[in-house]
Amino acid sequence: MTKKNPAIHARALRMVASSTGIVAGIAGMEHGLLETLQGNQVPAGNVIESIGAAQRFWTYGSEPAFTLIPNYFVTGIVAMIVSLLIIVWSAAFVEKKYGALVLACLSIAMFLTGGGFAPPVFAIVAIMAALFMRLKFKFLRTHCPQKLLEVLSKPWKIFLALFIALSSIEIVTAIFGYPLLWFFHEDNIISIQTIFGYTVFFGLGPIVMITSVAHDIKK
Repeated sequence: MTKKNPAIHARALRMVASSTGIVAGIAGMEHGLLETLQGNQVPAGNVIESIGAAQRFWTYGSEPAFTLIPNYFVTGIVAMIVSLLIIVWSAAFVEKKYGALVLACLSIAMFLTGGGFAPPVFAIVAIMAALFMRLKFKFLRTHCPQKLLEVLSKPWKIFLALFIALSSIEIVTAIFGYPLLWFFHEDNIISIQTIFGYTVFFGLGPIVMITSVAHDIKK
């Protein structure tokens, strides 16, 4: 008899892993595309600006990244390939036995090849969700009150949608400066964006995980 895969019934966590992984991959592809626009140039070091001065949409929209490849164009191509693999894996294979491990390896590769700093960090949510999919949470199933599970499980889609939406706004702001440029001077946006990003990731991210786990346990 084959061992039953608990990930089959982890529908909420599956959606969290897939959607956040896809967004992380799209953000990495964006870095790669912008890097290719800088052409066949050698960067000054391993830390590069994905958006060159000629392509920049606002003063601080440089999109920093790290790369081991000493060429902007090649870095961009490799970053897009790795990011595409993350999207495909997140969409179709993240619930597999080594789903979390492969996603983690691809995220590290994305970081090392110009995929930016934020996308690999964002992918941590997808990796954790993929890892949790394979856990049975026996203690919580046995000891967690059903009323509490009911309360926690209901808003998981709302929190996930909010997490995706706010993270997407963070990506758009990093590139174009908007919508924050409508309300603040550009000299203040970096600090605001940093606080905003930490709040979304460390504040809303755990809530998404908790409510998704509660939903899957309840079901």
